[in-house]
Amino acid sequence: MKLYDGTVLLVEDDAIDYLENEKGWLAGGTLYVDPERRFALAAATPRLLTRLQFRNRFTAAEKGSIYAAADTTPEIRAWLDDLMAAESVDLDDAHTVAGVQALETAALIGAGRAAEILA
Repeated sequence: MKLYDGTVLLVEDDAIDYLENEKGWLAGGTLYVDPERRFALAAATPRLLTRLQFRNRFTAAEKGSIYAAADTTPEIRAWLDDLMAAESVDLDDAHTVAGVQALETAALIGAGRAAEILA
């Protein structure tokens, strides 16, 4: 869904109901929000990605390292299985954050990459 200024947001149905009561409206697939409320909306909206969008945040080398480690580390295999079972990936979800940080701690992704991936 796009805001009137072109910013793309993923918004749950509950958020749309809330916006309709708070000077926001949906028209033609575009979500219009009072400009003064825009930043509050962005902060309150979950940062959701498709599984593919999330996977694309990793390099090919990182993916290879992660999958190789998953063959011998049940915790990594379980995290990948959970990821594949999810309908979407919430970048602010504690399970997502902990998993990506664990990949960095295990040196499967480079130093500082967890923050980049979760940004």
